[in-house]
Amino acid sequence: MSDYVLVTRKFFPETIDFLKERFNVFDNQKDISFDRRQLIDHMRDAIGAQISTSEIVDTDLLDRCKKLRVISNTAVGYDNIDIEACTERGVMVTNTPGVLDETVADYALGLTIAACRQIPRYEMYLRERKWEKSPFTDLLSRDVNGSVFGFMGFGRIGQAIARRAISFRGSVLYHTRNALPRSVEERLSATFVSKQELLEKSDIIILILPHTPETHHFIGEQELSLMKKDAVLVNMARGGIVDDTALVEALEKGSIFSAGLDVYENEPDINPDFFRLRNVVLSPHLGSATIKTRKAMAMKAAVNLAKALDGEIPPDLVNPGCLA
Repeated sequence: MSDYVLVTRKFFPETIDFLKERFNVFDNQKDISFDRRQLIDHMRDAIGAQISTSEIVDTDLLDRCKKLRVISNTAVGYDNIDIEACTERGVMVTNTPGVLDETVADYALGLTIAACRQIPRYEMYLRERKWEKSPFTDLLSRDVNGSVFGFMGFGRIGQAIARRAISFRGSVLYHTRNALPRSVEERLSATFVSKQELLEKSDIIILILPHTPETHHFIGEQELSLMKKDAVLVNMARGGIVDDTALVEALEKGSIFSAGLDVYENEPDINPDFFRLRNVVLSPHLGSATIKTRKAMAMKAAVNLAKALDGEIPPDLVNPGCLA
């Protein structure tokens, strides 16, 4: 097969049909997990690829797959792709912003409530048939309503979560590289603060920032030590932003109340120490995992790929410098 498009994961049939109407397609509807060698072998003669965050696109792969013109990432984040190397080689990179904001915000709020109220822990208590009476001073948790919500990162998804937090009579702090326009702050009753102030004052800290070399282990031992003893940490962003080893230690010691995690370092091979902790709610990276949202993401990625290969500028181009 010459001049084909590679689809590295199982996607919805309508996505594959859309691409097959336009290109020769090498699909993976059996959802085989490609190892590194297989990924390069399959991509070597592809002119474009629709991938997931599981596939790593680096200089080695790009140098072996010289026909590539487009990498369409079926996700908002793209820390699995060496953007600079793609730009240098004229390879377009696209992502799928916008379509998953509200869905991820819903899930973040659910994870926050579960971590604050310890719902999975007490469900297990019930399943283990330990409930013999209704205690008054045991099986306690912490309130969500009236909390100070602190957002590390405050883009579209962070702001969508903040809109929900307001309905809990919460106040909103946020930390980003630069303060947002006053109109945004007023709409969300949000206050820009330093990283340290956010850590010290927040009851619930929600991470929703990209994973970059600058944000790797953005939350580590020092940051955890600044948090309130009854604080809750929620990571909806990317593994690697949190030092998982340091977080395990903080949860073990009771330095913070609990955590809700949808992402991890080295996922899916996460730190096994998390499994023995009762004060952490674990989720296997499912923030965007609804039927409607995942279908929209897959089709958005396919449209980006098709437009790029048809000679158009795709709507969600991450690296416009590649066109220079």
